[in-house]
Amino acid sequence: MAKHRVNIDLRLIHDGQRWVASNERIAVSGETLAELGESVKKAIAATGNHPPGTKVTVRMWFDYDTIPNATWYRQFMPYYFDHLVSFEIGK
Repeated sequence: MAKHRVNIDLRLIHDGQRWVASNERIAVSGETLAELGESVKKAIAATGNHPPGTKVTVRMWFDYDTIPNATWYRQFMPYYFDHLVSFEIGK
């Protein structure tokens, strides 16, 4: 049986207390990036949109507009702020 692959993009921000990742379908948060990653896995699995065994890669791109006067270090932002989580549904 062929494995399915899914790529999902989420907007990533920090609200001053928690990391928050969202798109038009899900919104999750965590105090740490590790906790956020676990919340993302649970939320995507809970949608029931993907069968067990589906390989999922989630790219959380940091919303630069949430940092005032960020122009001077914008060139470094994807390196420091974008976050990837890869997992398999049901594992």
